[in-house]
Amino acid sequence: MMGKQISEKNSGLSAGEMSLLLDISQSITMIRDKNALWKVMIEKIKPVLNFKASVTTIYSPNYAQYCYFLYSDSLVEKVPEGLKNV
Repeated sequence: MMGKQISEKNSGLSAGEMSLLLDISQSITMIRDKNALWKVMIEKIKPVLNFKASVTTIYSPNYAQYCYFLYSDSLVEKVPEGLKNV
């Protein structure tokens, strides 16, 4: 058996929570570029987590290179020290 079927009973989640997680999971599988990533972050994940800012790290396929993307609801006046030299 490849994986265990997750149900409301063994997950501790309600039907609504399971539906929301499935919707987010399906959206994530459709991400093919940065624009799609931000769309999922803002439309699907932000309403659940209610964050004001986030930093996303995107790696090259061989993990040799990476870049950071900062999302914020408002103007960022101070960039975190660790991100200044990236």
